[in-house]
Amino acid sequence: MCKPESKKRAPIVKHEDRPHPPHLHHPPNLPTNPVQSNPRRWILNDLKRLCEFRLKDMMTVENVAKMLCATEDFKAIRLQKLCVKYIMDNIKEVTKSDHFREEMKAYPHLCIPILQEAASLLPEPPAKKQKIGEDEIDASENMVE
Repeated sequence: MCKPESKKRAPIVKHEDRPHPPHLHHPPNLPTNPVQSNPRRWILNDLKRLCEFRLKDMMTVENVAKMLCATEDFKAIRLQKLCVKYIMDNIKEVTKSDHFREEMKAYPHLCIPILQEAASLLPEPPAKKQKIGEDEIDASENMVE
């Protein structure tokens, strides 16, 4: 009877015994200039800015709400401000639009910047009267100039 050939196994090398790749010993040389570190990010930001600029010229009463909602998804702060400005400039037409009502149902929190802009247009209320003891005095009289 023949003896089965014994296969030689490679010795088990523990993790600690393995040589480390050279890039793990020293940190890589990182560029100090942020443009060099991620040039695509800067190109995409420029492209985003260009798209926002072009969309400003395409705004209509029917599509401004859809654009405003898209600003949330794409973190387009500049476009959001432009949409709010357009809505304020055309508030009666926009708020009568069914498109506006339907879009705002999905993003009701986007009404807050519109309300804040509207509130900034309201005149300041007159100074309130303060009560001190029995006497009422006008708060504007207490102001030091």
